Amino acid sequence: MSQMESDYCNEQAQRMEMLAKDSEDLEVRRHLTRMARNWERRAKANNTAQRLQKMCSTSENRSTRFTGRGALTDPHNKQIIPGS
Repeated sequence: MSQMESDYCNEQAQRMEMLAKDSEDLEVRRHLTRMARNWERRAKANNTAQRLQKMCSTSENRSTRFTGRGALTDPHNKQIIPGS
């Protein structure tokens, strides 16, 4: 998801919260509050995914992989990394 999608999720959460505050029906208010929390979680997950994607793309040159034998290897020089 892009930043625009994250912003959209946050806007929807705020909209649901405003509607919940204006509602006199307790059941409707609860439902709108739950919807707002879902939008907030979606926005937060989107932000986390974006950060992870940036981290992965910037550390691509320094990446390591799991060998399956309990050690990490550097894919560029194929050496086992000490202490892994």
